[in-house]
Amino acid sequence: MMSRKSNMKKSLTWVHYTMMFILPLMTVGLMEGLHRRSIGAFLHWMVDRPVEFFFTYVFVWSACAMFMAFSAQGYFIGSAVVTLLLATFAYGSSVKAEFRGEPVIPTDFWMLKEAMAVSMYVPLMTWILAALAIVGVAIGVFFISKWGKGRTVPKWVRIVMPVLAVVVMILFFMEDKVKLREQAGLRFISFEQQTNYNQNGLALAFIDNLQYLHISEPENYTEDTVKELVDKRAKSQVATTALAGSGEEKKPNVIVVMSEAFFDPTYLPNVTYSENPLPNFHRLQDEHIGGKVNVSVFGGGTANSEFEALTGMSTKYTPAGGIPYIHYVNKETPSIAWQFRQAGYDTSAMTTYHNWFYRLKDVYKYFGFNRLEGMEFYAEPEMDGYYIKDKELMKKITNQVADTEEPAFIYAVTMQGHGPYDNMPKKDKIKVNAELPDNQLEQLSYFANTMNEIDASIKQLTDDLQALDEPTIVLFFGDHLPSLGGVFEGTKFNTGGTPFEDYMRMYHTPLLIWDNYSGEKGELSMSAPFIGPYLLDRAGVEGNNLTNYLAGLFKEGHRYILAEQWFNEIKFPKEVIDEYRLLQYDMLFGERYGVTKKDIPVTEGFKQGYKGPEISTIAKDGDKLVITGTVFTEKCRVQVNGKDIQTTYVNPTTLEIEAKSAADGDKVKIQLYDSRDANIYTSAEYTF
Repeated sequence: MMSRKSNMKKSLTWVHYTMMFILPLMTVGLMEGLHRRSIGAFLHWMVDRPVEFFFTYVFVWSACAMFMAFSAQGYFIGSAVVTLLLATFAYGSSVKAEFRGEPVIPTDFWMLKEAMAVSMYVPLMTWILAALAIVGVAIGVFFISKWGKGRTVPKWVRIVMPVLAVVVMILFFMEDKVKLREQAGLRFISFEQQTNYNQNGLALAFIDNLQYLHISEPENYTEDTVKELVDKRAKSQVATTALAGSGEEKKPNVIVVMSEAFFDPTYLPNVTYSENPLPNFHRLQDEHIGGKVNVSVFGGGTANSEFEALTGMSTKYTPAGGIPYIHYVNKETPSIAWQFRQAGYDTSAMTTYHNWFYRLKDVYKYFGFNRLEGMEFYAEPEMDGYYIKDKELMKKITNQVADTEEPAFIYAVTMQGHGPYDNMPKKDKIKVNAELPDNQLEQLSYFANTMNEIDASIKQLTDDLQALDEPTIVLFFGDHLPSLGGVFEGTKFNTGGTPFEDYMRMYHTPLLIWDNYSGEKGELSMSAPFIGPYLLDRAGVEGNNLTNYLAGLFKEGHRYILAEQWFNEIKFPKEVIDEYRLLQYDMLFGERYGVTKKDIPVTEGFKQGYKGPEISTIAKDGDKLVITGTVFTEKCRVQVNGKDIQTTYVNPTTLEIEAKSAADGDKVKIQLYDSRDANIYTSAEYTF
């Protein structure tokens, strides 16, 4: 009898049922507290945004309730696992927001390789805190999982709870059909994800972003509509070959320098400097054309600014958080690089970072560039922290312009301005005075002095190009504002105006347009998609249908492509944007009814490197063979008769191998590899 009683399972008590509603609440608090870095901030959000909080709670409750289908203990184990996953997700989002200025979005999970490449720059303490947080939550998971062990649950509860949970999940993930969040009055801000997440909470904002992974076809998208639009508006640009103000027929070199996180420190209010951080840039803006570029990203997302400048398309009208270089540029895509190449230009893309980052080696090929020259082709460059100094890139630009017989189109992307700006070697040439916490003042001081070094490289580039005496245009702009954390708030840079004024401050970077022949000067500001059409027009190069359309808008006085909420601020006709979006959809996602065959790039002949490692001599020195040449790096390997040989790097002009590795008549080559061990360049063959 006693044995029978001991085997009887007990029913759940009111405490267990109460915990079924309290656990999801605790999970929401932990998730949002980690995301916002403060439990107080979570409580404020819960009171200030009760509808968003309620929907988040229902979502988390449903995620847990589905496990009731197994058993009482299964419910508590499942709830603990959900808590662990959401807490880890929230912490990761918080870390990303700190370093990139925006939370985790769905497309981040398609960029894990790129994330790993930059994770080395995350401070050690951040990793330690993350590990401690995960361990703490895991311990909680262990204890919570013991709840419900040996307890029975009424059959109707085991049926009703999971079914209700599944129904709720369906409603959450079928927003395009049921409009649950829309009917509840929830407002999602896809163009500014940090605000979106702060307002709606981590879970709701992330779920809402999932729907934008699907590309919807415009209602009026037909072949006739697109071709009618092309005939109506896209023939606005008439290409000319004469240089304005020069009296010449020679095509100008066209150079675009997109400078990483380039920002004018003097824009910050309540800050003084011992000297002007950008004396050359300011002088050149006064003597030539100066202004600002409206970009779509803040604190990161370099590739999106680049995509807009090179294609004329806008990421404001692609899915929120999407990165075209990662997700959409998977085939030959019209670009200004191809338009210049068709006009007889030698077209190069340059970057002082990895060739694989943002899929650059694929994207530039699809854009129609002749080549890409990445950091792999720099032999012992001068570094600034983790990155190659801009002046090294400027030298390569000038050398390539001087070497090529054809006019050059170069799109160069710098890296010196990249963060982090704290815990770096001190730079104090320029003294900074501001009422900021010590850590923020340290960041601003490092950043301002870095901008001063970049300013010197701008002078170096324009001086060297002037000395070449070839007609040349240089367009220099920043890809996005720097991720300076609390500096913007501490100096009140991003507050105090209307929402539109605050937006324009945070999404504008400095612009300089220099040339050595026209004498043009003045002020000009524009959104990044107008950069390509502007340069094609200045150089007298024919555009494609999309750039021609934008050139027509430019001549009508339109300079900005903004999100729809700002149309009234800039007096921009919505019907014009509808036309533009139709052309963009057709080119990027659609059937390309409005894209002519000649505007689709040819990828044959694309290569990496303008000048790579080449062998000059091979001489025996004792038990070694000394190979001399050019552009040798630590990633070079010697091949003898097609076989890899153990190679010792000595310096940019010298490599060594064992003397027994090669004999008279052997064929010797040098291969250059990138950081992922892919062969990207092979030298000419040398007969020993």
